[in-house]
Amino acid sequence: MEIRRGDLPPDFLSEAPAPEPVRQSRGPRFRITWTTSIVLFVLTSITMFWAGVSHWVPIGPLLASPFYGSLLPVRQIILEHWQDGLIYSLATLAILLAHEMGHYLMTVRYRVAATPPLFLPMPISPLGTFGAVIAMDGRQADRREVFDIGIAGPLAGLVIAIPVLIIGVITATTPSMVAEKGFVLGHPLLIQWLADLFREGGANSLPTLNNEVNPWLMAGWTGLLVTGLNMVPMGQLDGGHVTFGLLGTKSVWVARAFLGLAVAFMIYSQQLLFVLMLILVVVSGLRHPPTRNDAAKLSWLQTAIGWPCLILPFICLPYRPLTVI
Repeated sequence: MEIRRGDLPPDFLSEAPAPEPVRQSRGPRFRITWTTSIVLFVLTSITMFWAGVSHWVPIGPLLASPFYGSLLPVRQIILEHWQDGLIYSLATLAILLAHEMGHYLMTVRYRVAATPPLFLPMPISPLGTFGAVIAMDGRQADRREVFDIGIAGPLAGLVIAIPVLIIGVITATTPSMVAEKGFVLGHPLLIQWLADLFREGGANSLPTLNNEVNPWLMAGWTGLLVTGLNMVPMGQLDGGHVTFGLLGTKSVWVARAFLGLAVAFMIYSQQLLFVLMLILVVVSGLRHPPTRNDAAKLSWLQTAIGWPCLILPFICLPYRPLTVI
């Protein structure tokens, strides 16, 4: 039966509830394409392969080349350690890809505009990468959805990182030499716990010198570093999304307290590795930006998952990440 507008009583139209606004679908808000994402992925694969081949001292063979008048040192090190470079790059890329796809798939689920995962190459660095990111329009998501988007990345990354680390701690050789140059790796608590569980001799028998650490262990170490940094409860980092979901606008006090703790730690330990990141976070703002609905409450399951995840920075970040010899 067809009902025409003129057949309805006047008060029916005036008292009818207004329809809920339809959420905007994923539109061309971001101009970054999958082509850009793939190009950055390939470049990051190359820089990470080179980091693994050079045993995480990528500048060494390049500095040695002028003495030979050719790229002979580069060719020799590739032929000798290409398997280490391949394992390190593939394992680390798998961790980073899982992390960012965890975010991205959640933005697809909630129809929040976002870029594809963007990998950040660092050509001359021990790790070969600065991690990976996605940018999203958080105003299209409510507080619960922002929580899910933020926490999905670290949890997905750990699903890959922990098996990689178990392989790394089992296959790691016992330290047997002292390097004259390079760096010493500091192992975070999570790696020490896994070593105590799966390795005879426990954490004390793990290698720490860059030329003794195997690519599986280094890939897992890098994955934990990325996870720990992202879970710092500040601003628009993953940890900032999680604390905002748990506490709402009060999460800014957690961010301020953590900033003070981080500054005090860097002064006490004389570790300046995280200074640049802290500056970027402070410049971008400690306060989480507003969402589509800041009043949305988390479910009991989200709350039960969120609070324990706040310890991730403390168990994934080492006390002294890199000490140069």
